[in-house]
Amino acid sequence: MNNLKNRGCCDTSQGIKHDDPGEEMEKSPPEIHTYKTRWFILFVLSILILSNSMSRIAFGPVAYTSAAFYETKIEVINWFAIVYMVVGIPSGILATWIMDRIGLRYSLLLSSWLHCVGSVLRVISAIENLGYTESLATVFAGHILSGIAQPFLMFAPTKVAALWFPDNQRALANTIATSSNPLGIMTANILSPVIVKTPKDILTMLIVYACPAVLGAILVSAGVRQSRPSLPPSASAETEPEPFWMGIKKLLSNRQYWLIFLCIGGGIGIYTAITVFLEQMLCPWGYEDFFAGVVCGTCLVLGGVVGGLIAGIIADRTKRFTLISKLSYFFCIGSVAFFTFIHNKRSQEALIALSCALIGFFGLPLFPLGNELVVETTYPVEVATSSGLVFLSGQLQGMLLILVLQKLATPVAPEFANITKCHSSDSSVPPTGGMTKPVPIRDMTISSYALFGYSAFICLIFLVLFRTTYRRRNMEQILSRRKSYLKSADILEDNDVGNVECISPNFDSKNAVDVRRLPSTSLDDSSAKTSKSNF
Repeated sequence: MNNLKNRGCCDTSQGIKHDDPGEEMEKSPPEIHTYKTRWFILFVLSILILSNSMSRIAFGPVAYTSAAFYETKIEVINWFAIVYMVVGIPSGILATWIMDRIGLRYSLLLSSWLHCVGSVLRVISAIENLGYTESLATVFAGHILSGIAQPFLMFAPTKVAALWFPDNQRALANTIATSSNPLGIMTANILSPVIVKTPKDILTMLIVYACPAVLGAILVSAGVRQSRPSLPPSASAETEPEPFWMGIKKLLSNRQYWLIFLCIGGGIGIYTAITVFLEQMLCPWGYEDFFAGVVCGTCLVLGGVVGGLIAGIIADRTKRFTLISKLSYFFCIGSVAFFTFIHNKRSQEALIALSCALIGFFGLPLFPLGNELVVETTYPVEVATSSGLVFLSGQLQGMLLILVLQKLATPVAPEFANITKCHSSDSSVPPTGGMTKPVPIRDMTISSYALFGYSAFICLIFLVLFRTTYRRRNMEQILSRRKSYLKSADILEDNDVGNVECISPNFDSKNAVDVRRLPSTSLDDSSAKTSKSNF
């Protein structure tokens, strides 16, 4: 092998050059190893994401009862979720930088303890004899701290998958961690209506939701000891990412990335709006909190988890991320249309539950698949930066959708006032708690039409315009060919093969190929077309 090097056949001393990721071939293939620790880190991250999403959506399934407890308007209760998005945008920019410069472990430590303290503050806000102003200020402070933590947690799945998992498990790992977000939503949709029968039960609900936050902070502190493994699980995991600001510059000039930014971020925002308004959309038409929260929320999330796992397994095996994403988006928007036109019809429990299950089944896979598309489209930009900005797009669009949709809501018509179930499934409980006036009930039919229109618009953009080259996958294929070449060269040296200057990965003694031509293959080259996505 040394003789081959001395003849100038191939120089393995060159380092990684970000401007031409194809030149990764110039570096000797890294030693690949996977560690069982990766599953523990994935488990802890999943617990934290689940807990954070539970806290964010906790008041949504019992919005009118929560408004009674805190003696405030329903719009203020909606702000408990909106505040996550408001603080999440500046926090997300900070999170991308911290995760890039300081590492995964310290990002998880910071976010877990922020969320833990926020959860404790929410519990304190519900303590009896706390004044109205103090109670509302304390619960908002708790939401702000958890909202600051959310981007750190939501940016982490792609980072954990890239640093700790081999290439045939990355989409699955991403799906498991990302699915914890809707699982948390489902848990809150189930537990909140079950626990909260009267306004005074809000304290019990918040104590229950604080438990996994405390557990997650303890597990991170005790069990996550390093940001990345000693040996990489894949060839791309060893690659040093772009410096932060250089990565931002490359993202700004990447047209396909901006389509993901708009369309996948829009999918996140739409899903967020549906989960926030689900109870408020259904209860004016005679559907109780239990049906809206437990039944529909469970169908929405369980359908999503099943769909996400199926899509993740298929994507890992076929690598057809774009095709699977487009199909998911198309059928998800069809399911949103189904829900839009059936939700305000009375006694349609089965059809409404089915529509929620279909929205989850086709909608949830967009999150992990979108993360994988982001990395493939922007490689070697730091994954926390590229995927994190898409999540921030989802936060921004979700916040705007919630603000606009609640403005479009109208008072329920008098003829429907007697059928509403918007306060509690227990009719013996006064709907207003300590308030002197009832919380007004709103018809969100126009809001649901607007949500569907926006969903169809960004779906059409994604289906028609999005095309991308799988840059990370191309680089890994090039490194695989490099490894095959090195093995072939070792075999030939052992057999004392003479004047062969360079050996191709599929060596033919009658048709030797100079391997030095292979590094010049760019990830956007014609030789990479096999990994170019087409719908």
